[in-house]
Amino acid sequence: MIQVSGNEYISLANISENDGAIKYITVLNMHHRGMLQLEGDNFISPQIKINNKIINLNNKLKWFRLKYWIPQAVYENEQYKIKIIYLAPNNQKAIALRIVVENKSEDILEVETSFILNWLKTYHVVNESYEIKSEIIEKESNWNHGYVYNQLNKLPLISLSTMKSDNIKKISQNESMFYDYYLGVGYEEVSSSTAAKHLKRIGFDTLIGGTLNFLEEKLIKLEDKYIEKILNNNLFFAYYYSLGKTLDSEELVLVTSRSPRYYVSAAYWDRDSLLWSFYSILLLDEVLSKDILIYVFTKQIKNVGEHSRFIDGTLLEPGFELDELCAPVIALNSYVEKTNDYSILEDFRIKDGLIHILNKLKTKKHNEIYLFKTFLMPSDDFTNEQYLTYNNALVYKSLIILSHFLNLKELKDDAIKVKRAIYENLVVDDMFVYSSDLNGNFSIYDEPPGSLQLLNYLGFCDNDSIIWKNTVNFIRSKNYRLSFYDNNISEIGCDHAPHPWVLSLCNSLLCGFGKQAIENLKKMKMDNYIACESVDEESGECSSGKAFATCAGFLAYCINNYYTNKNVNNL
Repeated sequence: MIQVSGNEYISLANISENDGAIKYITVLNMHHRGMLQLEGDNFISPQIKINNKIINLNNKLKWFRLKYWIPQAVYENEQYKIKIIYLAPNNQKAIALRIVVENKSEDILEVETSFILNWLKTYHVVNESYEIKSEIIEKESNWNHGYVYNQLNKLPLISLSTMKSDNIKKISQNESMFYDYYLGVGYEEVSSSTAAKHLKRIGFDTLIGGTLNFLEEKLIKLEDKYIEKILNNNLFFAYYYSLGKTLDSEELVLVTSRSPRYYVSAAYWDRDSLLWSFYSILLLDEVLSKDILIYVFTKQIKNVGEHSRFIDGTLLEPGFELDELCAPVIALNSYVEKTNDYSILEDFRIKDGLIHILNKLKTKKHNEIYLFKTFLMPSDDFTNEQYLTYNNALVYKSLIILSHFLNLKELKDDAIKVKRAIYENLVVDDMFVYSSDLNGNFSIYDEPPGSLQLLNYLGFCDNDSIIWKNTVNFIRSKNYRLSFYDNNISEIGCDHAPHPWVLSLCNSLLCGFGKQAIENLKKMKMDNYIACESVDEESGECSSGKAFATCAGFLAYCINNYYTNKNVNNL
């Protein structure tokens, strides 16, 4: 098991629960269009000596998350208690680490603490990881009376700098002492050194106090404390891992995950960022949500709807996806509905982006039938049956929104035509098909990343629709091959990952099966209780897609939505 933490600049993406070592950290880099991962055998590891004996922490630590985000490890015996706190204060290019030793014995304890830095390799990460082979130089700093570690690649690439507080060695009976350490990250040694020095000047107590206050203001409270923990673990993971600021240019960017443990990390998907994690960010921070939309409608708008992009908006993976084209429109509408900030629609960048989306959408329409095609499905898998019911329901919703935002009344008529075409061409035996080529071939199927279960949630049909009920009842029944109906975790899978999906549980929370979804959630360990792509149908442990930050955001939103509207349509 691992713990995670981080802030806008630095991700502590792999803290070992076994020994408390930080295995690696990551930072986003705009110049390199992705993420840098700095690691060693144990990149940063705590070492505590008591009475000249190194304390073996292996498999002896108990872990807690302060306010569901700040990891704290505790080791205790009859003589002493040790606490290790991992703190990444907001908007700082540095982290702080504290070791607290409490003397429970009648003797004076001789205590020596340290964090051992072992930076051996740096990787460039965008889905795949490539080692950057250049020298790492250690030297004493002229700026913070500590040490700096510079990696050069002809020009500076990245720099680390360390500082520590005075190391008090003797602890009397019933006393406790703390030892603070600071690690700064920068483009070169002056910036990294002063980042660490700045944190030391502020002081650990002030830093953790401010961070705890921030988290307390943001966390969501529920009567069910077990579900509250899962909600907030995922809420904060999405807040810090589905977006971040680049170390070099300090720009806000969106990504699937800032953890390299997720198999397509450090890149941008319209769907993931805007149809999933955006809703949780909107719950927490309306100003940040507006900044997200500006990023989408500037950096990312050129290639909107294309499979995936680098954080600077250039194309990473080609392949048109209709759900991704609709995603910015739907996210913008959610923002306006939540905030009543209609001024954003007067921003020429937003207007131009909406027109660009509309013009691109028109190129995907069937020559005769009012349906729109995709190249890839919401799972990102290829399909020969390019007309998807779920995707065209998104088009229906998007056209209504665009009609309102662009003051084009004819688009509402177009939306009605899309709805009629779905019922005329994508219904077989009183059920919605998942996809069709409109030439007689179709699939009775479902994908959690773009599920037919959400047609009511999207406003395409109401809860009393016989066709929708038939569809949902079938894909949730034992007759559907990927329903996992008879398993411990009875959520829907798909061919992309044939196990129950966490996104399916999210869909269940939204579409009226909330009670069953909560029961399943209580049986799902996921990735140490943070969302992953799919889980084992019996154990509930992660089967694929660890550290899935955008999914974590959607899970947090859906849990909150369920408890907020618990008395409405929940079976």
